[in-house]
Amino acid sequence: MSPLRRRRTIRNLLKSLPISFCFVSWVSTHAIAQQPTTTEPRHSSFLEVRLALSESASAQLAQRRLRRYLSIELEEAGHLAAQGQGPLSDHVAYVWIDFPDAGNVTIQTRVGRGAVATRTFALREGLRPDVTARLVAIATSEMIRSQARPTRIRKPKEPKPLSPEQVELATRQHPALLFTGKGQVVWLPSVAGTVGGSGMETAFRLGLWKPFLSGSWLVGDSKGGPTRWVEAGLGADRSFFASPKLRWELGLGAYGATVHFRDGYFADGGRDTWAARVSGRFGAERVLTGSTWLGIAFEPAMLLRSAAFQASGTTGHIDGFSLGLGVFLQTERRLGPDIMTSVHR
Repeated sequence: MSPLRRRRTIRNLLKSLPISFCFVSWVSTHAIAQQPTTTEPRHSSFLEVRLALSESASAQLAQRRLRRYLSIELEEAGHLAAQGQGPLSDHVAYVWIDFPDAGNVTIQTRVGRGAVATRTFALREGLRPDVTARLVAIATSEMIRSQARPTRIRKPKEPKPLSPEQVELATRQHPALLFTGKGQVVWLPSVAGTVGGSGMETAFRLGLWKPFLSGSWLVGDSKGGPTRWVEAGLGADRSFFASPKLRWELGLGAYGATVHFRDGYFADGGRDTWAARVSGRFGAERVLTGSTWLGIAFEPAMLLRSAAFQASGTTGHIDGFSLGLGVFLQTERRLGPDIMTSVHR
């Protein structure tokens, strides 16, 4: 292509650029103008507000201003209906305004099938009608918005399982059978001896009282040589709870026993005699697991029958004071209703 022809081609292109730009701009503007305009639909909770006034309220309020102020305050929450009557609906708010006496205004609102809300407040003296209408409109819109909020339905919580402490507190007054195994040591100062062994105890608990039957087999050494002490008795304890896991025991018991000296003789010439004692009990118990308790108890006692004996050239009497110490493991079977069933029923 010759240089002259090339210049002419460039000159023609430059001349056509403004025309092309205007055409493109016109097409773009026309396309935008042809796009359909859409408006967002109102939310399904958009309310129709129906307003009604008593005679006293109509006389003291500027109704036109009240309706205009109320429409402004409602904004997107609803619109004010032209009349106070109409068909029932779930998205209708009913408003009743009254002046029951001078200086007080009462507003009642109900949204749909909800409950009626009532608000009464005092107005200052000397307010202009337009100011009074504005205050009433603000209070009314606040009540409508509050009632129109969706109620939040909370899922009911499943009942939590009761802790061992709660079960103990709820059932400690129930009747129960108790079975106890114990290890026991008794110091007998009158014969300079100590005997020890094991025992069993069965009790029936009624409230905080616990009558019991007890038996023990004890062996040891004393002035009469190897000694055997076998006893049985009955008594009652009273429980005092320091906490769901700890309780104190205070009790009293009476026991009868057979005593055997291998190297001694009693006044009747035999190696065996009988004895009786009255014993107090001071103990503490702590729960291990469930209905199993571990405890310790001191049992000071007084021997009620004196028995003379002779052994190894010495004489003496079984009488006076004795002191026992016991460690025991106790399990109980409660006879009341199942607390877990009664709670979840």
